[in-house]
Amino acid sequence: MSATEDMQKLEDCLAEVEKVQGELDTARAVANDAALSEAASQSSLGTKFEKRACGIMPDSKVSAISWYPGDTEHLVTVLQDGKIIIHSAKVGKSSMRMFLSQNTWLMTAEFSPDSTKLAVGGLDNILSIHNIPDLSGEFEACPTTKPWKTLEKHGGYINTCQWLANDQVLTGSGDKSVMLWDLNTDLGCVKEPSRTFNGHAMDAAALSTWEGETNLFVTGSSDKYAKLWDLRVHSADHNGCVATFAGHESAISSIKKIASCEAFVTGSEDGTVRMWDMRCQQQLQVYGDEDERPVTALDVTKSGRLIFVGYNKGTVKCWDSLTGGMEGDELNHHTAEVSAVVLSRDGMCVATGARSEENNFALWA
Repeated sequence: MSATEDMQKLEDCLAEVEKVQGELDTARAVANDAALSEAASQSSLGTKFEKRACGIMPDSKVSAISWYPGDTEHLVTVLQDGKIIIHSAKVGKSSMRMFLSQNTWLMTAEFSPDSTKLAVGGLDNILSIHNIPDLSGEFEACPTTKPWKTLEKHGGYINTCQWLANDQVLTGSGDKSVMLWDLNTDLGCVKEPSRTFNGHAMDAAALSTWEGETNLFVTGSSDKYAKLWDLRVHSADHNGCVATFAGHESAISSIKKIASCEAFVTGSEDGTVRMWDMRCQQQLQVYGDEDERPVTALDVTKSGRLIFVGYNKGTVKCWDSLTGGMEGDELNHHTAEVSAVVLSRDGMCVATGARSEENNFALWA
């Protein structure tokens, strides 16, 4: 084959490649998904929420709220002054079912998945585990101050806790670390975590685990970053972080995994809520703007369609994750920073708490 024939064959190949590349570009343009807001521009839920009373809260600031997994009736409110109150949200029933107390400023609380334990933490750097009776039956609701177990190893306040399993609980602290505690292990006077996750440059401010997953969890930090962690790769040579998500301009205050998909949402002091895809490690959508800053609490429905967000000025807004716009009216009851926004297990009710002595608790349905 002559040099002229070789050159002609090369030119034919290049032309074929260019043709195929053009066909691929055309196919990609046709198949390319529209933006979330564009795809859902004609969709509207018309959601409306109304406030309903749930007893009378003590005159103290609410730090955290957690719904009882055993039913859709009970929830716990944790107050900054150390009071832990389990309520019934059922209309016509006495509100307070159980009362506990600790001599510390509390910041977080979470029921275990099997409903038998309650973890609380705060400014004393200690995570306390309380045994909880079956709330659906009759029991003697005596005030008590003694927890079942106390876990002491953090060098800073405990801002958040989440259960990974019935006997495993995660804690995020002002010492920048996240610790995993195994309640089946007791090493005597010194309580040691089974694992410690280091990687954030500032406070580990938010945690989220999800049902059916015992190896993965996500965190948000005051360093502006969210991280995905995997227990299976955690070792002496690997801190366990498998992905880092960057985009917020200020500290992340809250985080929540969406139950129905491989995505999670974060709320930040920059006033925005952002949705992230765990698979491609990319940002999908932004909700809110600087005028709303800062975001102080959030929760998301199981489908991921609605995101309930609390703000420093006391308002709660519901964002449509597809359109990117607000759904319904603002939920106005609180007069100070919203400290907790938590959906009931059946998704029919939202409980909100605030750091104020009045108007510090509300249920929305």
